[in-house]
Amino acid sequence: MVQRLIDHFVYQTQITAHISARDVMKRLAAAALMAAVTAFAGFAVLAAKITLAIVAIEALAYPLNRKAERFEEMIDLPTTCLVWLINWAAMLSFLAFAVVLSTSDTVPFVLAGFIWIFGTYVHVSNTFGLLPVYNWSQMMPAFAAMFIMLYNIAKNPAHNGSQTEWLITASLVAFYIVNTFDTMNLQKTPTRPWAARAKRQTRA
Repeated sequence: MVQRLIDHFVYQTQITAHISARDVMKRLAAAALMAAVTAFAGFAVLAAKITLAIVAIEALAYPLNRKAERFEEMIDLPTTCLVWLINWAAMLSFLAFAVVLSTSDTVPFVLAGFIWIFGTYVHVSNTFGLLPVYNWSQMMPAFAAMFIMLYNIAKNPAHNGSQTEWLITASLVAFYIVNTFDTMNLQKTPTRPWAARAKRQTRA
């Protein structure tokens, strides 16, 4: 049982390594865009620090992902864990842009942070939906980042709102998270009546 779980983890890691190595330029371009937005919002120093962190992580991750994506050979467990860790760290650095923008006094930049975080959800669910280890380990910090963003906005005097109003907003975020979990679990359930009927018709 334990060996089977390890094998699943290794297999998911090799697929993730392939995707990560393939999409490195797209991620760097997105990071450059958000760095520009964050700097324009008045957080130039933080934008530079986040960008440097992303570039450093990507530079470390790329050769590791290239090594791990070779499907003709199984990678060992320490390498698997290292690939998971560095991809998880990359996610944290990308989320930092949204958290920084949530401290802005200007509504458009706060909205830009939320658009970025929702875009992150879509990217993770579309890319790693069939790889639960990577899907959930990257979705959880993204969900946590949204609550941190709400806390930053709520304590900022530039954005008025009563405790009750912020509680309602946080409750809607929690509802969104629960719905996301439910939707993703349902997507993994193949035994729908229409699917079974279609399968029988195909056999006939």
